[in-house]
Amino acid sequence: MNLVLVGFMGTGKTVVGQKVAATLRVPFVDIDQEIERKYQRTIAEIFKAGGEAAFRKIEMSAIAEVALIDHAVIATGGGALLNSENARVLSKNGLLVCLRATVDTLVQRLGKDSSRPLLAGEPLKQKLENLLKERESVYAACPIQIPTDNQSVEQTAGNVLRQIEGRFPS
Repeated sequence: MNLVLVGFMGTGKTVVGQKVAATLRVPFVDIDQEIERKYQRTIAEIFKAGGEAAFRKIEMSAIAEVALIDHAVIATGGGALLNSENARVLSKNGLLVCLRATVDTLVQRLGKDSSRPLLAGEPLKQKLENLLKERESVYAACPIQIPTDNQSVEQTAGNVLRQIEGRFPS
């Protein structure tokens, strides 16, 4: 069984996942990093070349591969669960944990990050509100919800570990 961290960009999936994996002494896999490694391009470059649809197709393939791993902590991209097949594949051998943050927290965390292609265009707060609204139902479907507002990486990792106790084999 895997521990799969999902949630919106900026909620801490990668840094929290690394900390949780180190504590559990299991491998950590970041799907976006795997895509960048395999395609030798950044996510932003993939978006620019083929748009979101092309990226989502690549992401789906990467998720299918990564889901075959057993006993790892996996961090998904923020929109990975928009595809119900990704959600099905990841939950088949994984416990889904959704990291959450308010729009104001996300504005603070993402305000100076120009590497995220989905944030281009509209004012940041408006864009975040719109994307969160679109994704709310898929995030809400995750069995474990962890708020990350006003929490350090260590505090959030500790909250994840407490919530998965007895559900994730050590």
